[in-house]
Amino acid sequence: MSAELEILSMEYQTVDQTVCSLLLQTSQAAADRHLSPAQIHQLLQARPTLAAHSCRQQGLGQFGEKIAQASLPHLLEHLIIDRLVTKSNGTLVAGVTRWQNQPQGRAQVRLRLPVSLLPAVENAVRQAAQELNDLLADRLC
Repeated sequence: MSAELEILSMEYQTVDQTVCSLLLQTSQAAADRHLSPAQIHQLLQARPTLAAHSCRQQGLGQFGEKIAQASLPHLLEHLIIDRLVTKSNGTLVAGVTRWQNQPQGRAQVRLRLPVSLLPAVENAVRQAAQELNDLLADRLC
């Protein structure tokens, strides 16, 4: 079985902060997919801090209020941020997710983070994508 979400490319720009830009591909079936209530419960059990993330998509609020309507790329954004913030003991990391072509399942996630977190980004991205794909395939423990 192939993954629902795949990282196609990762680019960095660094001045005083780093901007990491990810190009994502979801399967066409997953482009409109959202997590089920059981999957949301399972994810928040594994990552309870996700619910408290600040989120500006569709108005300012907490991600826990928006997770049921979040696209898979938007979920990935928050999973990456959660890993980076946890690793750095609370350093501010911000992200934005935009569809480039939703019918084809192509999206971009941009993360703004301090240069000090640059060594952790690739691992956080890889682990977050694996965690989300495992959840979607009912393999998350």
